[in-house]
Amino acid sequence: MNKKYIFYALIFLFVAAISFILIRAKNQQDTSYQLLERKGVQAKTDEYKKIRATAATLKTIIQENPNDNKSRLDLATIYIKEARITGNNM
Repeated sequence: MNKKYIFYALIFLFVAAISFILIRAKNQQDTSYQLLERKGVQAKTDEYKKIRATAATLKTIIQENPNDNKSRLDLATIYIKEARITGNNM
């Protein structure tokens, strides 16, 4: 008889945990990350100004259409390139 109660208690805890996870995931909002500002001479280059403008354009496209995976991938590529250029990977 004890095994039966333990079984039902575990099932109840499992369902409660799954419902908590789903409710919490539904309430979370998407986050938008910013490009880190370059410092020194690197901040004054024309290339950096073009990259910032491209990133801003891609962010507006993604905000208008969150399912646009090509724009998301392009923005991720810009973040990776900037991390490699600046050496700031965090």
